[in-house]
Amino acid sequence: MVASHQIAATRLVESLKTRGITVEVSGDRLLISPAGLLTDADRAGIRSHKPALIGLLSPCVSHLDSSTWVREPLADRPGWERASCRRCGRFIGFNPIRGSDDRVQKLAGVTGD
Repeated sequence: MVASHQIAATRLVESLKTRGITVEVSGDRLLISPAGLLTDADRAGIRSHKPALIGLLSPCVSHLDSSTWVREPLADRPGWERASCRRCGRFIGFNPIRGSDDRVQKLAGVTGD
């Protein structure tokens, strides 16, 4: 059931964005602008999926703590990894693999070897 609310919330946000409507989170409230463009169906969807919308749009505090990241080595970029949030699954970035600095520098031609 939770996944269906998340899917519905994602689709609702995408629909609103395509119509020029922004949705932001402030605490436990949704800030929607311009609200005058919302349809009755939009309002009903927002009411029924509000917790999922807040979860989807809230910044995840674990993005700041690299110990909570899921790290996946990149096969096509030796010495680099893809990091994503363990909690929400959002992409964080590409980073050099820890302990591979020498190899990354050699690949980049930075060292004097």
